[in-house]
Amino acid sequence: MSRKRDEPSLVDKVERSEARATRDFLAGDYGPPMSACRIESAIPSSAKVVAYDLLNAESPVGEAALFALVDAAVSVLVHEGREETARLAFETVVEPRVALEAVRTLIGGR
Repeated sequence: MSRKRDEPSLVDKVERSEARATRDFLAGDYGPPMSACRIESAIPSSAKVVAYDLLNAESPVGEAALFALVDAAVSVLVHEGREETARLAFETVVEPRVALEAVRTLIGGR
């Protein structure tokens, strides 16, 4: 998978993602208190970016829809732990091999 010259590196994407998350949190854009959420384990944004890049390289789906799909799969993995559900969701846009790799990336990122 080759990177276009003007496309930001994975490190740049992670740094921007982390900065945006911090900025949004400090601005008051955050979820309910942790006691209200049943979160078994968090998946770092870096794992989400890697999974997105894997899917984006193989999928014709638009960027916004693909980000939403990754976020939905992360939510399933964190709250319900259903790896098969996440994989099947990814298979709607890419072949099974890539979908499985994306799920493994997210699970390994926990």
